[in-house]
Amino acid sequence: MKKGGRGVPNTFASPLKAIAFLLLLFFIFARQLEIESPQLPSRESCMGDERRRTPRYPFIATAEVVDQSSQATIATRVTELSLNGCYLDMPNPLPKDAQIKIKIYSESKFFESAGTIVYSQANLGVGVSFRETRPQFVTVLKQWLLAAAVAKYGTKK
Repeated sequence: MKKGGRGVPNTFASPLKAIAFLLLLFFIFARQLEIESPQLPSRESCMGDERRRTPRYPFIATAEVVDQSSQATIATRVTELSLNGCYLDMPNPLPKDAQIKIKIYSESKFFESAGTIVYSQANLGVGVSFRETRPQFVTVLKQWLLAAAVAKYGTKK
């Protein structure tokens, strides 16, 4: 079998390069997810002194929220997503500090976590902070965030 550079068979050179490139992109965007993002004025005013630990990216998905105090289930839509939380469109929002369970569905995958409502905007929606997220769901979340970051910023050439 013919060998490509560095003793790798030609048949595997392209897939290995593709995997290496995707891993590089993942680590670049993962590093960007670790830095604090600028706050949006429209939602910042509702958050007061709170600051996000990681940036939120535009992300549209369906979600199911269970209010832990009443056990009521609410169908809603995610519009922004970060490593530590999300924004949910909710015409009748839950109150600040409400404890919830959240499931987010997108691309035939799902994410679930406990959460806390960190701010509530009447007739608009809520900001959610994720808590107690299991490792397998952190993996799904990171995959979605990588795709959202690439969609927002593109790839470097």
